[in-house]
Amino acid sequence: MKPLRAIVSKALCAGVVALLAADARALGFVFDTLPAGGEITAEAGATVGWGYRITNPTSDRWLAISALDAGFFEHGSPDAGLFDFPVLAPGALREIVYDGAHGLFAFSWSPLAPAGFANLGTFVLAADWFDGDPLAAGALLEAADVVSAGYRTAIVPEPAAATLLAAGLVGLVAVRRRRPAD
Repeated sequence: MKPLRAIVSKALCAGVVALLAADARALGFVFDTLPAGGEITAEAGATVGWGYRITNPTSDRWLAISALDAGFFEHGSPDAGLFDFPVLAPGALREIVYDGAHGLFAFSWSPLAPAGFANLGTFVLAADWFDGDPLAAGALLEAADVVSAGYRTAIVPEPAAATLLAAGLVGLVAVRRRRPAD
């Protein structure tokens, strides 16, 4: 009987440890860029920006966003200053469309940025879970899983430049056709 009792005891201990470990793991939240997929094209010199959608999927925890990382950008100036680091109640969704003053992130392309060049990377958000509203004495429970969403912004040729180039090519063809044969 003693070996059976030891096996049952070990199994119960292993089960309790597994439950505690599952309960102690960090929980994720849902994050996406607006536009969905994070792809934006623009002309050189333009400012582009992304909005965001964040969802707290839990029914009993408050979510406080604590950090934003966007990586490295070339041929322009990044601006992370418009992100508001929201706090979401259990089950809440926050959606902010970029409008020039609000959103996730903005980037101003240099007027000299080469046509076809693209900045691509990943927005990464870190957050913490609280047992109540952290702005009203909620206690920190643990860090949330880090989440990310990809982005891509690319330079497209200006319509006027493309028209000018096409006109030049048409002109060259016309001159070549009018040239008398030797």
